[in-house]
Amino acid sequence: MLLYADVIYEDNDILIINKSAGLEVDIPNDYNKIKNDNIISFLSKNYKHLSKNNLFLVHRLDKYTTGIVVIAKNKESGSFLEMEFKKSNIEKIYHAIVKGEVYEKHGIINKAIGKDKKEPNKRKILSIKNGGQKAITEYKVLKVGSNHSLLMLSPKTGRTHQLRVHCLYLGHPIIGDRIYLFNAKEYNMKSFALIAKSIRLQHPRTKKIIKFNVNYNDEFMKMGKKFGLLK
Repeated sequence: MLLYADVIYEDNDILIINKSAGLEVDIPNDYNKIKNDNIISFLSKNYKHLSKNNLFLVHRLDKYTTGIVVIAKNKESGSFLEMEFKKSNIEKIYHAIVKGEVYEKHGIINKAIGKDKKEPNKRKILSIKNGGQKAITEYKVLKVGSNHSLLMLSPKTGRTHQLRVHCLYLGHPIIGDRIYLFNAKEYNMKSFALIAKSIRLQHPRTKKIIKFNVNYNDEFMKMGKKFGLLK
């Protein structure tokens, strides 16, 4: 799998990255344990002017989700953006290809999510009373094709695996997802069809609203065309 972390915007305070599937975002507390496929390490090795000691993650994407990642270049920007994400002031838009034809064209999923005790790497719908965390996702159907649908997803909270679990709850799991789709291998995908497509945020220094958008990756396009969702 070809890894990439393309810088689509940079100034003295922030980086906006378009990342590939297969590139880990989370980092351990011990920098000596950072693997080559971690986004911070990857950036510092491929962009000589960047130092891993001055890059700060302010949000996360799953390893096999592609698209936009925001990285702060100093602690002040990092603190500001982390708070903006926590307050849900940053607008994130994802696109996903899901299995089945979604007939309800627009909706809001308000279902808490928690760890699956039987499978620690998995999340499930779980009431807050039983340890779940509030999770809200707004969705809109962009196109219905051959037994598949293209969705726009707007998470209002930022729970682990939130979009993947909420799509499963709808009865329309994301294709290629080997945790939440039982026949995912049949799609023969290296990742799954979920992309962080655009983001709208307030710049930490200038306070101006800025917005970024990325194109679908090759695998997403291939699947979209295959099922009549993209041209």
